Amino acid sequence: MNSRQRDFATAAGYFSRLEPFYTERGWNLVGTSMLQLHAKCLKELERRPESIRVLLELIARAVTIEKGVSSRLRGDRVLPHGSEEVQGQTSLCIDDELFSVDGYVSDLAAYSRNLSYEIRCP
Repeated sequence: MNSRQRDFATAAGYFSRLEPFYTERGWNLVGTSMLQLHAKCLKELERRPESIRVLLELIARAVTIEKGVSSRLRGDRVLPHGSEEVQGQTSLCIDDELFSVDGYVSDLAAYSRNLSYEIRCP
């Protein structure tokens, strides 16, 4: 493993530990940003099974965010995952930050194409 790969491996380890810390405390934008960086590190390291899990989580978050934004635009009172109601107002902790999943979907398809076993995510 060369020094560049070691740097990505070290960064991937940090992101895997720090992302849940921030997300569990309601810092969803920070957590999602770390998850995106974690996915980039795993891609560089060609760690496909781990990449699939992280990409699925990113896609799930994008869907949750989009669902929440769409619900609010329609005037629904549905609280998306990661939201909380404070004094009658719905507050998305992600600050309505939308991100594109286009690259994630194509990477996910490429990684899973030759996978010999099933990967399940909660």
